[in-house]
Amino acid sequence: MTEILGEEDGTFKFHQIAFVCASLNKQRQLINSYMGLGFKHWVYDNCTQTGPNPGDQDLHLTLAYNYDIIPGFEFELLYYHPHPRWRSAINIGVSHMGYHVDNVGMELYRLGRMGIKPLYRFVTLSHTNPRIKGERRFKEAMFYTAPELGFNIKAIQRIPHDSKETW
Repeated sequence: MTEILGEEDGTFKFHQIAFVCASLNKQRQLINSYMGLGFKHWVYDNCTQTGPNPGDQDLHLTLAYNYDIIPGFEFELLYYHPHPRWRSAINIGVSHMGYHVDNVGMELYRLGRMGIKPLYRFVTLSHTNPRIKGERRFKEAMFYTAPELGFNIKAIQRIPHDSKETW
């Protein structure tokens, strides 16, 4: 795994750390705790995402972002409802660290050549965050690296909202 810790050399640089909350109530409690510590600026989003396989269940996520807790990082608290089938590979707590790519399909190929398997692939269908609603969506792949790194990694590709791009 040490060969995937750069950026310009064909590897990546993390910009996001995400934590899965056990419940929506727990997510609210954590936000209130951080607000009590002075981290008052949060961005909220409810999104729907779907996977590429027939029968994949659409997932609904409640997301809360803060950009002050870890300067230079997006700090994300997320709650899945319902919990995805692959959820057993993610513990409550650190879910993943994310990074942006130009082409997530190429990232699947690149990491696959290194023996890193995808845990789940999805495209977001809708967002409520006014900064991106109707403007963009995301095509993403979560990779199963928790046994080696203690967390999974996620490649994130921005796509226009009206894009027909799917998996």
